[in-house]
Amino acid sequence: MICNGGFHVGLQGFQEVVLLAAAFLLLLAIFTPYSLVYGMEGMGEMLQLVKPWSMLPYTLGQMLGVYVGIYLLAAVLFAAVTMLLSVITQNQPAVTCGLLGYLIIDLFANLPDRFGIIQRIWLLRPNAVLMNTGFTNYRLIHLAGRLFLNFQAAPVIYAVISITALLIGRRKYRRLQVGN
Repeated sequence: MICNGGFHVGLQGFQEVVLLAAAFLLLLAIFTPYSLVYGMEGMGEMLQLVKPWSMLPYTLGQMLGVYVGIYLLAAVLFAAVTMLLSVITQNQPAVTCGLLGYLIIDLFANLPDRFGIIQRIWLLRPNAVLMNTGFTNYRLIHLAGRLFLNFQAAPVIYAVISITALLIGRRKYRRLQVGN
């Protein structure tokens, strides 16, 4: 925590800003050379040209926008969860190792269809939604009386989890500070 003449600035929000900036710079580093070499032509073409069995009525540009939005929300989600876990455990190396372990398990673990609801929740993780098969997973999720696809429900769920983690983390962080 930084104290500036009675004005307290927590470093919690700084982590989210750094992660969002890093994610945005990574997207620019990937997207700029690609657009310079291949051009922006074709962004108005239908998704079926790239994913032949896709039944989604979106263009490539629209899906790229959805992909970038989910990617940035996933960065905020990881930052918020990291902040919350580090405030709760007060052990940053353990939190870092735990999240790295999760990412490694995430690469290799797969749940069969017979696990039902657990498998549906597992398919909502950021890595699964952002993979090539994430936009062609047509299992519906029932939220608030409506049906959504994974890539439609995931950003809402990420935002809710992020806001919840930030609010709980902020509350616990303030309790830890001297003088509050």
